[in-house]
Amino acid sequence: MNTPVPALDLSGTRAVVVGGNSGIGLATAGALLSQGCLVRITGRDPATMDNALASLTPWSDAVTGQCFDINDRVQ
Repeated sequence: MNTPVPALDLSGTRAVVVGGNSGIGLATAGALLSQGCLVRITGRDPATMDNALASLTPWSDAVTGQCFDINDRVQ
């Protein structure tokens, strides 16, 4: 059965999407942003992050990105 999911009002809520600069994470970030959520996406590759943020331009005031590698303890 294909039941539609009702829209959520996430205005004012905040989310961190780990791996949000590509694939399912990027789609999740877009879905959260479209419902009013403030989102920070993370990833390891700066070029991929730049592309992800460019694709989320309609919500540029509500999304930020940060690159880091969780395996690098010095960061």
